[in-house]
Amino acid sequence: MSKKVVSVWTSIPFWRRSAAWVTGFAAILLIWLTFDSMGQISMGTDADLKNGITKRVPGPTVINYNIDYKMDTRRGHEVPVIGEKEKFFGRDDWSEEEAAELLHLGKLGSQAKNCMNCHTLLGNGAYYAPDLTKAWLDPAWGPNGAYLGMTNSTTKEEAMSKFLQNPSQFPTHQRMMPNLGITEKEAMGLVAFLKHMSSIDTNQEMIKAMQGMQTAFSQSSLSNAAGIIGKNIEDGNVGADGVGKAYTVRSVENIDGEIQVKAQQILYLEDRVILPDSTDSTKNQVVNYNTAGEILDDKGVKTGNKIVLSKPGQPVISDGKLTILNENNQIITDHKYTLAGVSAAVYSDQLTNLPFSNITKIF
Repeated sequence: MSKKVVSVWTSIPFWRRSAAWVTGFAAILLIWLTFDSMGQISMGTDADLKNGITKRVPGPTVINYNIDYKMDTRRGHEVPVIGEKEKFFGRDDWSEEEAAELLHLGKLGSQAKNCMNCHTLLGNGAYYAPDLTKAWLDPAWGPNGAYLGMTNSTTKEEAMSKFLQNPSQFPTHQRMMPNLGITEKEAMGLVAFLKHMSSIDTNQEMIKAMQGMQTAFSQSSLSNAAGIIGKNIEDGNVGADGVGKAYTVRSVENIDGEIQVKAQQILYLEDRVILPDSTDSTKNQVVNYNTAGEILDDKGVKTGNKIVLSKPGQPVISDGKLTILNENNQIITDHKYTLAGVSAAVYSDQLTNLPFSNITKIF
């Protein structure tokens, strides 16, 4: 009598053993990933900073140092760079305990004042107001920015502190920040929290994830890739103004097996200004102005009048009105210029080629 041959695929013991091996492997992998993640997000120490050891999350005493963003050629994008000692509220010798206490105060303050109801912090929060993750690096708060003079300050931290305590006194945008009753001590903590947050390397895992996405994307057809045409993208890089670079995709190409996008960089968002028609709103006249605020006529010729800007595309509001200057730089008080309540993107004249692997966000 012949012996019946049983397939391994129908063998119950085989599947039991396989399940045990897969479960064991998954458990070991999960444990390894847990410890790896803990190592990635653990905060560094003052000794690390003094010895030049780079941590993804630097120690609290990073507030004693200059923080910048510079291009890393190996990784292909900007990364935080911790430089020489730099005074913070008049000191560059904050101890680890003092700095940690200040950061803790700032973190609690950001939670108590519900900052994320309007702002984004480390990828979490809302989009009504600017992303604060790298706010410390915004040139507008720097020595050549508008905010030092506006707040009558000599340092970045002093200007930020004054603004946080009395935001209504320093109108910087049509979406004005409300007065939250922030004390001087709370403002110091919040500024320290913002400076420390700007030193965190937020790009490492995103690049690894995008490399995996590139492989999958390259295997799809060009017709599927065309779905991002017209959409806005970011590539993880930060411009000279400290703001993340954003682009609008104009076309997609497959070059030597690699998906490439041709995109137009969004230089900034321009708040639209109009001359309203008192009888018919459909006849409101859109006012054109350049990066210096100079008002142009329909042919692009300067009219002599000028809109005062806090930065390109953002007019300054004073006493509820736009600040307009004549050709002699004198304030015009009886003008009818007003904000339209909408913004429009201002683009670069040049197209930029970007590999899909460089894209960190599509929106």
